[in-house]
Amino acid sequence: MVKEHKFIRADRFAGLDDAVDISIKKGIQLVDEQGDRIFG
Repeated sequence: MVKEHKFIRADRFAGLDDAVDISIKKGIQLVDEQGDRIFG
């Protein structure tokens, strides 16, 4: 089963590559900190 959680970033970046890179890093950090609790 695939689980999904949407999060919103309100930051601004110089370019698309920076935005993608930081968003992925923040997503990984969120999962590392919250684990399965993010889905509950």
